[in-house]
Amino acid sequence: MGAQYSSLNDLKSNEYLSRFVSEETISVNDPFWNQFLSFRLQSPFTTAHSKLIDESCSIFLQQFEANNPKTNNYGTLIEVFIRLATAVRDECDDNIVTWQTYSALFILRCITKYFIEIDSEQNLYPYFLPQNNSDRISLMSFFVDTLFRTTIAIPVELYSYALHLEVLNTLLSLLSIQMCGKEAALISAIYSIFMHRLDPLLISEFTRTLLEHFIKQTECPSTLAVAPLDGSNGDSGTLYKIGQSFAYGLWSVVTLGMGSSSTSNTTDETLTANDPAYELRNHHLANQSIHLLLILSNHFTNDAHRNPYRLALLHFTDTQDSPTNLPDSEPLPWFSVDYRRLYDVLCQTVHTDQSTLLLYMLLHRNQHFKAYVISRTNIDQIVLPVLRVIYTATERNSHHIYMSLIILLILSEDDYFNKTIHDIKLKKLTW
Repeated sequence: MGAQYSSLNDLKSNEYLSRFVSEETISVNDPFWNQFLSFRLQSPFTTAHSKLIDESCSIFLQQFEANNPKTNNYGTLIEVFIRLATAVRDECDDNIVTWQTYSALFILRCITKYFIEIDSEQNLYPYFLPQNNSDRISLMSFFVDTLFRTTIAIPVELYSYALHLEVLNTLLSLLSIQMCGKEAALISAIYSIFMHRLDPLLISEFTRTLLEHFIKQTECPSTLAVAPLDGSNGDSGTLYKIGQSFAYGLWSVVTLGMGSSSTSNTTDETLTANDPAYELRNHHLANQSIHLLLILSNHFTNDAHRNPYRLALLHFTDTQDSPTNLPDSEPLPWFSVDYRRLYDVLCQTVHTDQSTLLLYMLLHRNQHFKAYVISRTNIDQIVLPVLRVIYTATERNSHHIYMSLIILLILSEDDYFNKTIHDIKLKKLTW
């Protein structure tokens, strides 16, 4: 690490890494950071690569855990990241600063993931305490706030795609506390920040941005792709699978525990060019965005703990229409997206677990979007993929089948839908 492209073979002899994990306290303004964060070690985009990095960094992470209570280099690196991220937002076209920001975040994610896996939130506890600032806000709150603002403010371009993806992966790593911690999410300090410590305006805009990422389905640059664009196969990255694990956990919530826990047999390794998911295999930013959105919106769902992400998701309106009958008591500002574009991408992706769950939530709770879907003259474009999921039941997990059936039941409650769907003449189906 430092100044040039790096490989895992260089880690043991890397003086910057050795200094970072040592007993030396490094100040936030030390020139060390400029060299340390200039490495070009690519974030893992396959499970094998992720495991290799974990194994290669294990001894350094153990040493860092032992020394960090004294050095606080983890907290200092968070401060460095916040400074760099602010600079990137001010000068979006500075590729060097963007890459240093990405590098800082990649290291922070590796450390955070390790801390959470070995002892839940204990190693992170000092960073939840109020700082000596005018607002008495914790460093971790500043960190999450900066991650949100980075996602919102920086455009998704070739140079910034990796940073955007790393931001989402870091947020997913923080939220993975539920998979590793013994305490419930309701009393988790991390979840408390996400649900109660952030500006409602920021949460609303962040929710909209995640939804826009999903709608745009921006393809991953070939240099970062999990499945190489030359057609060769590669397995899904660990963070993507963490997102999927959360999604499967959410299935149990929304299906009331019905259905088995078996998962789909379809993976990136088994995809063929004829599979509906084949064209989506490199849309990693969209996939992680929808995973994160579903995770955030499906916790704290009871009346006593109003979930701001869920409220925003279930009440957003159409940019092409003026909303009516909006409740006056809603605490969040409204945001709008283009329903037509959202509908089109749901038609293309509803065969996937995460899109099915999103469609169910919107049809069930967002009355404006439900009315829009039912009014479509091409309603068959979304019904047929749902029917195909049911038709190929042996290739799907039971939660996916159950939710697909519920979607059809929700739609069939409407008389106009029942009339329209029976008037549609189908052409020859390939399945």
